[in-house]
Amino acid sequence: MGNFAKKYWMLYVIGGIISVIVIYIIININYNDSTLPTLSQTQIENVEKKDEAKATTKESNIQLTYDEVEPIKGNLGSQIHQIHEHYNEILTYGNWRLFEDEDYSGWETEAINAKQILSTIDVMLKETEDEALIRDLNNAKELIEASILSKNSTGLLYMHRIFHDLDIKYNNYSEKLWGYSHFKDSGRNADKVEALLKKLK
Repeated sequence: MGNFAKKYWMLYVIGGIISVIVIYIIININYNDSTLPTLSQTQIENVEKKDEAKATTKESNIQLTYDEVEPIKGNLGSQIHQIHEHYNEILTYGNWRLFEDEDYSGWETEAINAKQILSTIDVMLKETEDEALIRDLNNAKELIEASILSKNSTGLLYMHRIFHDLDIKYNNYSEKLWGYSHFKDSGRNADKVEALLKKLK
């Protein structure tokens, strides 16, 4: 093989290696992003408007007693991450729209899931002295209870955003903060959480 052919052969090999690396990086980025919440602020505002008319707690046959329910295992960061992942699964990729329907069967399922999440939040509250975290966990707990009992989808969205922010804080992710918790940027949207809770009480 001549020098000219060797040079081109090496270029093809190097080009192939670079292509494989680039494809791997692109696939990896897309995979990681797929777990992130996909709701835009506009979508949330649209849901808020729809929920505005039903922002008072309704009579419900859903029961949220959870004294005997085992909490999620793990340390604080792990518990936060598992709760966040749960809400990623049920709310992202447009699934949040299903909860706009009060007759959606997912509400009953979430009432069951909420029991373990509430039990876990109680454990986390006992194990932390961080005032901002205590405030966020109390907000999340109230949102779970009020949202499930009144079938208010905005409450679920806000709670998802709280755990998204907390997951970033306690598990060192470098993703966008939504500002629904009191972490870091002083909760630029935390007032929305507290305003909704007042309406739902």
